[in-house]
Amino acid sequence: MIDTIRGYLDLTPIPDLDLIPISSLTPRIENPKIQQNLESQTGYLKGMIKNFKVSIRYPLHNEVAKQISIEGSIPKFLYGNNIASCTPSDVHLVLDTLSDIIEVPLDNLKITRLDFGFNFVVKRPVANYIQAIQGYPRRQRVLHQGQTVDFRIKTDYQGVTFYDKLKEMKKDMKSREAFKALPEFIKHLNILRFEVKIKKYSEKPILGKELRFTDLYSPDTFQRLIDHLAKELNTVNIVEFDIPSNSFVSGRGWVKDFLAMIGLREYGLNEMYNLIDSQEYDVKNPSVTRSQYKRSVRELVSQSNELHSTSIISELESKLEALYGILI
Repeated sequence: MIDTIRGYLDLTPIPDLDLIPISSLTPRIENPKIQQNLESQTGYLKGMIKNFKVSIRYPLHNEVAKQISIEGSIPKFLYGNNIASCTPSDVHLVLDTLSDIIEVPLDNLKITRLDFGFNFVVKRPVANYIQAIQGYPRRQRVLHQGQTVDFRIKTDYQGVTFYDKLKEMKKDMKSREAFKALPEFIKHLNILRFEVKIKKYSEKPILGKELRFTDLYSPDTFQRLIDHLAKELNTVNIVEFDIPSNSFVSGRGWVKDFLAMIGLREYGLNEMYNLIDSQEYDVKNPSVTRSQYKRSVRELVSQSNELHSTSIISELESKLEALYGILI
């Protein structure tokens, strides 16, 4: 559910917190590096805690920590990947672990970025769903190699993305090892990732309030985030698609027939009959020609029984409802 977060914590207002020298924080993070800005007389201690980036700001004149910033993926911190949906208790565990390592309580860390989403295990190849996801009001649709579709505008703080999760893991250098570590049965699933990214949460809080780290594991916050996912899913324009049966695709010429049936459904049966009737055919008996064309159309109509319509919206909504179960 909740994936990547970014936030910061000002240390000076925290009561009962002793001054923390940078020298004591350096051993607590991995690959520590110091950067200094002589013009502003500010220093930064940067490093990692597992997959979380950590940056600690301090004044050069006394080297006492003033602000801590972190950014990272909660499920990747716990499991090495973001295939599984995190529960509120998972978020609580990450908060406690990071706080213990830094030896600073991060409960009131102010959230400035929030990525959350859901991995749909779908029935058909993910590419079919990507093609069916057609639009979002007032946002541009950006399709990447038929595997990822983004909806975004430059001035918006929120982005909505759908992509093939397993292909993304295999392509991304940092995620390849995590993909190899997955159980074999997961590697063969069709996983459609649906993600909402709030790039500047503090400037436009979607839940009507600022979020602190401690808020992220409350059932109320989880409920609101799931509701927001459902709202976004209903906002996206998703077209239903028709799938031919195995018996249909085994026949000769099925590709043209399949495309003709889809075209007929889009154009309409009555419109097709009217089009045929409106034509002047340079033959001895035009009515016979019109009758032959209409018979071809009727054959396409009867063949369309070989198709079954897939309701993508119903499939995705039913799976998204399962998220509410983690709150029980």
